[in-house]
This record gives sequence, structure tokens and C-alpha cells, in this order.
Amino acid sequence: MQEVTYQFHKEDWMAFNLHHIANSPTHHKNRSKAIRSVPVMLIGLTIFYGVSEGRWIVPAIVSLVIGTIWILWYPGFRDKKVIKGIDKFIDEKQNQSFLGEHKIDVSLGGVTLTTKMSEQYVKWEDIVKLETNENYIFIYNTDTTAIILPKNALKDAASFEQVIEDNIMKAIDEK
Repeated sequence: MQEVTYQFHKEDWMAFNLHHIANSPTHHKNRSKAIRSVPVMLIGLTIFYGVSEGRWIVPAIVSLVIGTIWILWYPGFRDKKVIKGIDKFIDEKQNQSFLGEHKIDVSLGGVTLTTKMSEQYVKWEDIVKLETNENYIFIYNTDTTAIILPKNALKDAASFEQVIEDNIMKAIDEK
């Protein structure tokens, strides 16, 4: 049906991970728990100190200031740390094998991704979801992994995306 050959770069891998993190309910849930944990702990310590010492004002103000700083600072810190971890992962020599030339072949049965190291075939009915943003098409074959296709590699990204969507819908209807 259609075949696309393109160069896959570190920036493409980073874009997928950033997209995935921004849209991951699990990531948001864990991030939210981490943001709330310190203020809750501070409130507990303030109550404990207030009950045991009979003083509330100063500990409450200190807890409020520290909790506010934490809530404002931590999300950016956590996101930068995650991005740095992803960047470090891809920079490791053994993890660079999937960079370089990629070929995607869209057939009646599914999608085949061919790289210099491997070939992966995903049947239409095994595609978990299809997500896009301004620059990429992400064909998820699991909840956390996807075939990543830069839209700039396509002559007509909209029609390519439509072919994929149509085949996924057809596979769903046949189930």
C-alpha cells in the first residue's frame, strides 16, 4: 500500500517520550502524588508540633512557605530529571542501534518497521492506539511503545494518517 523511508534521530525519540509523558495518566498520577506528599507531611509535622508544644503560628507559616515552594518548584524539577534520564539513556552506545534509517511499510495486514538492526511487524488489530501531534504520528503497539513517524518524512501526512486510521477501524470492526 504505502512505504516510507526516513532518518530517525535522537530528537524523534525525545519527542515521543515527551509526548508520552505529557499524555500518560500513570505519569500524571505519580507526579501528583509526589507533589502532594511534602505538603501533607509538613501539615502533619505542624499539627504534631502544635499539639506537643502548644505553638502553631510559626510552624504553620514555615510549613506554608516550604509547601508552596515545593508545589511550585518540584514539577519542573521532576520533568527535567525525567528528560535528562531519557537523554542519558539514548546517549548510551548500546541504545543507539535504533537510530538511523527506518522504513515503514503499510500493508493490508498491518505495519512493518524495518531498521538496520531489526524488523517489527504489527497487525492492525494489535495496534493499541494512534496518536498524533503537530510533528509526529505515533502508532502504539503497546501502552508504552510506539512506531514513531515524523510527519516531515511524508509527502501527505494527512492521507497517510487516514490510511492508518481506516485500517485500524476496519480491524476493530472485524473483531
